Order: sequence, then structure tokens, then C-alpha cells
Amino acid sequence: MPDQRRQRYSVVVPPRRRRRSAIRRVFYSLMLLAGGTALVAFGGALYGYVKFTQAGPLAEDKVVQIERGSSVLDIAAELEKQGVISDANVFAVAAKLARLTGTSAHLKPGEYQFKQAMSMRDAMVLIASGKFITYKVTVPEGWTTAQALDRVRNNEVLLGDITLTPG
Repeated sequence: MPDQRRQRYSVVVPPRRRRRSAIRRVFYSLMLLAGGTALVAFGGALYGYVKFTQAGPLAEDKVVQIERGSSVLDIAAELEKQGVISDANVFAVAAKLARLTGTSAHLKPGEYQFKQAMSMRDAMVLIASGKFITYKVTVPEGWTTAQALDRVRNNEVLLGDITLTPG
């Protein structure tokens, strides 16, 4: 019989890993969750900032009327509908944040001239400043109140009803 020696095999047993404590596992899980949440929040804020400051979609200058009593969401929706801004949600969030931080005043009603490719930031600054379009009507000296009111009523640019008349 051929030489049948027994060969010895050595088996390496890995050392036992100590199991982490439950508190440590919970702590690491919470840190991972907080880090993920912070990363998502940072990404969302960066996206909003880029959208808010980039050139807008408006191809040519446009006049838009902001009605009295409109909320921030109403104003944002109207501006998006008119093509002044690209995202009403980003505009509304930015306007509310600006108001909370005190960097911007209320958005004021009026008729505004928006420039071509105006950013959302510039549009918000314009509406918050209250620099709306003003129209001038010349009433010659010596005209009666009725003549002056007729001139205002017949002006094609001015809209609305005259509710109070001087006595």
C-alpha cells in the first residue's frame, strides 16, 4: 500500500467579534438618518436657490396685475401662469422665507412691468418694493369735476370704476 500519511489541516477560526451595544447601534442609526436628512435638505435648498436666481422664462417684457388681497401662493401661481417665473412653489417658499427672516417686506398689489428673462429673485424684489406702474392724467385748469372724471373714465389704459366723487 502506498504511503498514506495523514495530512494535517489547520483551521483558522476567526476571532469572535464583540457585538455592539444596543445604544451604540441606535446612536449610529440616528446619526445616519440625520446625515441623510441633512443631505436631502441641502440638495433641496441648492436646487431652490439655483432656480430662484437663474434667468426667468419671460421672452419679452410683460405687464402683470397683482390683485389686492392676493396671497403669496396666488401671486406665485399668477406669475407662473403669465410666464414670468418658472416654478410657483420655489417662488412661494422663497417669499415666505424672506418674510420670516425679515429680508423682504410684504408683496404689494399693483400693476408691474417685468423685464425679459427676469429672475424670480428680481421679480420678488420688484413686487416687495411696490414700484408698480403709475399713470398720469392731465386735467386742464378750470375744468369742472365732471369733465375731469369723464377724462379719467375715457382713458383706455385705466381700468375700474370710480366709486367716490367729490361733492
